[in-house]
Amino acid sequence: MTSVSERAAKYLAKYLKKSNKSISLKKFLYKIPEPGKRRKRIQRIIYGIYTYWDLIERFLQSAGLVNEKKKPYYMVGAFRVLIDKWGYEQLRKQLGNILHDDEIKALISTEVEFTDDIDRLALTYGYKRWFVEVLSKYFSLMDLEKILEGLNKRVPTWIILNSLRAEENEILKMLETEGYEVIKDDKIPLLYKLAKLSRKIQESEVYKKGLVLPMQKASAAVVLSLNLKDGELLYDACAAPGIKTIFSVILSGGGIRVIALDKSEIRLKRMKALLKHFGVNKNVKVFLGDARFFNPKRSFDKALVDAPCTSTGTIPKNPDIKVKITYEDVQSFAQLQYEILWSVHRIAPENAEIVYATCSIFPEENEFVIKRFLSHEKRVEIRLAELGVSSLVDNLGKRFWPHIHETIGMFYTKLIKLSPW
Repeated sequence: MTSVSERAAKYLAKYLKKSNKSISLKKFLYKIPEPGKRRKRIQRIIYGIYTYWDLIERFLQSAGLVNEKKKPYYMVGAFRVLIDKWGYEQLRKQLGNILHDDEIKALISTEVEFTDDIDRLALTYGYKRWFVEVLSKYFSLMDLEKILEGLNKRVPTWIILNSLRAEENEILKMLETEGYEVIKDDKIPLLYKLAKLSRKIQESEVYKKGLVLPMQKASAAVVLSLNLKDGELLYDACAAPGIKTIFSVILSGGGIRVIALDKSEIRLKRMKALLKHFGVNKNVKVFLGDARFFNPKRSFDKALVDAPCTSTGTIPKNPDIKVKITYEDVQSFAQLQYEILWSVHRIAPENAEIVYATCSIFPEENEFVIKRFLSHEKRVEIRLAELGVSSLVDNLGKRFWPHIHETIGMFYTKLIKLSPW
C-alpha cells in the first residue's frame, strides 16, 4: 500500500495544479477520498505544509532540491523533517519509492539560517516577511511570536444552539447522545465549545435538523454587541453567508427583522439555504447589491458592517491565506472597508448604532479605518464592547486573538451616529 506521505504528496500536487485555486484548501482537504484516519493524516500534512510554506521553501532551496516534478514529495519530506522531526529511516520507508537516497540525505542534513529576528519569526512560523514586519510595529518580538504561534494552531469548533427550534437542554441531550462533549461559554448566550467531536458537527443529526449553528466565539461576540431588542430592524450590509444574520435572529428570540445585503449571487444563494435550514428566513429580507451604493429606504435601528477583508484572523482555519495575500491586498481592502462604512453611516438615521468588524488582524483594515472615518465625521461616538482585549491603536475597539481566546482573530467596534446639533 502507498504510504501516507506519498499519498499526501500526490494530493498536494493535485492542489498545486489548480492554478486558479477555484476551491479553497479547506474544501479540497475535506473532499479527499480516503478512509477515516488515513484522510486525517493526509490532511494534517498538507495543512501543515501550507502553515509553514515559506520555511519549507527556504529549506528546500538550502538543500538544493530543485526538481519541480518532485517538489510535492520534497515538501512532504521537509515537513516530516522540520515539524515531525523524522530521521533517515522513516523518510526512506515512506518516500523511498520516489526520492533517491541522496535526496533523502539532503533533507536530513540541511539547516536553515536566519538573517535577523524578523526573518526567524517569519520562517519559523511560515509567514511572509512583510507580514511580520507590519505587525512588529505594534508588538514586542515576544508578544508577536505568541500571536504567530497562536495563528498556526487550530481553534476549537464553537456552536450556537438554535433555541428557536428546541429548548437548550433538549439540544444538549441530543449532542450528548451523538457523542459530543460541550462546554458552555460564560459570557455569550447559547454559545458552546465542542470539547469532544465524534465527527464533524455538520455531519451530526442535530446540525441536519437545524439545531446547532457552527460559529466562532469572536463572531458571536460581534453579534452580541449589537444588543438587539424586540421589534428592531437590523441592516446587515455584508451579510453572506449569513452566520451572523442567523445568530442575530436566534439571539433576539425571533423578535427582530433583518435587511441582509451582499454583492455575491453565489454567496446569497448559500445564505438563503442556511436561513431556511435554521428557520429564520421569515425574519430576513435578502438583497443583491453593493453596500457602497445601496439604500434600503427603510429606517433601520442598527447596522452591522462585517466588512470584506484579508481574513488573516482565520489563518488557524485557512492557512493557505498566508501564501496568497499581499500587503497590496491589505491596502485595497482598507479602502473598500472605509467606503462601505462611510456609505452605511451616511444613510443611517440619527442615534442608529453601527457595529464595524473584520476578521483581519491588521490595523490597516481596522483601527486605521476607524481613525480615518473619525477624522472626517465628528458626529460619532464610539462605544466599546465588554468582550475581547484592547485594540492595537488608540482604544478604538476590541480584539480577539487565537492564543488568548481560542477563537479566530477579530476586531470590532460600535459607532453611534449623533444628532448634528
